[in-house]
Amino acid sequence: MPAARIRALALPMILAAAVGFTAPHAVGDPTHGAALRATIALSASTGPPTSVIEVRGSGFGAREQVSIRFDATLRARARTRANGRFGPVKITIPAAAPPGGHVISATGQRTKRKAKAAFTVRTTWPQFRFASDHSGDNPFENVLKPSNVGKLRKKWAFRTGQLVGSSPAAADGLIFVGSGDHNLYAVKAATGKKKWSFTTPNSIEASPAVANGLVYTGEGSDGPSFFAVSEATGKQRWSFPTSGEVIGSPALAGKAVYFNSTDGHLYAVNAITGKQLWKRNPMGLNESSPAVANGVVYTGTANGVIVAYRASTGARLWRFPTGTMPAFSSATVVNGLLYEGSGDNVYALDAKTGKLRWTFPTGSFVDSSPAVAGGVVYVGSFDDNLYAINATTGKKRWSFPTAGVVDSSPTVANGVVYFGSHDGSVYGVSAATGKKLWSFATGAGILSSPSVSDGVVYVGSFDDNLYAFALP
Repeated sequence: MPAARIRALALPMILAAAVGFTAPHAVGDPTHGAALRATIALSASTGPPTSVIEVRGSGFGAREQVSIRFDATLRARARTRANGRFGPVKITIPAAAPPGGHVISATGQRTKRKAKAAFTVRTTWPQFRFASDHSGDNPFENVLKPSNVGKLRKKWAFRTGQLVGSSPAAADGLIFVGSGDHNLYAVKAATGKKKWSFTTPNSIEASPAVANGLVYTGEGSDGPSFFAVSEATGKQRWSFPTSGEVIGSPALAGKAVYFNSTDGHLYAVNAITGKQLWKRNPMGLNESSPAVANGVVYTGTANGVIVAYRASTGARLWRFPTGTMPAFSSATVVNGLLYEGSGDNVYALDAKTGKLRWTFPTGSFVDSSPAVAGGVVYVGSFDDNLYAINATTGKKRWSFPTAGVVDSSPTVANGVVYFGSHDGSVYGVSAATGKKLWSFATGAGILSSPSVSDGVVYVGSFDDNLYAFALP
């Protein structure tokens, strides 16, 4: 072959090497002649175990199979289109994925092109009782369990200026809690160091709720008694006036926040603007927290009446008089049933009709709000006991005695029930048997309901501290 012909054939290869070309593309590949980098995009970059996210990819070969992995585990396969793109492909975050950083990757089987994206496994506790239905159950916890909870140790304690009866919320690496010293605090979950505080006219017993980049809480004074502040800075965004105290915790559902006031009204307010949507008078001083489920708001009153309203309009759907007083316990709605304490009893009602299903008597007042998980209702009483009750029949499963009133609302996470007592201790007991697995004595009684997030238990105490407990 003539030398000129050889040089002509070699020239394209030399030029390709000069720009980093390493392998020919398949015929018809849309990336022919281009050095594209494969990339993937996730529909969410953080979420709890078992959450479902969508993965999209580009820059892969035409019509090639792509393997999608969570860390090293194959979760799905996809086939690219002619333009080298794929998706959306749904993958489920493994139930056993520990809290923290992980990698989602996609690899082309023919081109071997690979793309990665970071995903953080994190479970938030954004409001009182975990969610607006007030189940009190964290179904995502996979660190703490009956076999290791006995090893819990104090991680840190954050001291406020007065007692902490508020229940903590956990979101975005921060813990939010109110105090009797008139402050709402944002504390760093990792260290227990204060990020910011917001001062109100009076003490805060209500538990904060977090959404929309805002933190919502009520406080114990007439006037501007409900507030929304920036999650990032603690600066006030808006306030809402009532003519009573807001002692019960707000419930967030959609773009609305619902809360009770001791002026006798239940309020529905736009969560972004603070504009009133509606208000109703369920009759009687109201210190409980409303629950929201399936488009309905449920609340109890101090005169022993449980009422259901349509969440969008405030139209009353039904009312159930318990015949006992008061109903400071907050409603819990799970699997079509409503559970609430009133007087000395725990009531189970049909959530759609308000019809009584069963009543369970304790030895004294039930101010504790029920938690429901695995077909069992867990609730405390002024008779110093925590009870486990069959959610369908109302029959007692077991009871756990303490040395003080139990008006702390219990929390269930991965087979363990956490609650506080006025004997000064926070407890972790087996959800199945009621056997004590762990306890910690604080310096005073506990009204606060524990929150469990990513292997850490948070709870307030009347000794003026917010506590965090974790495995060593």
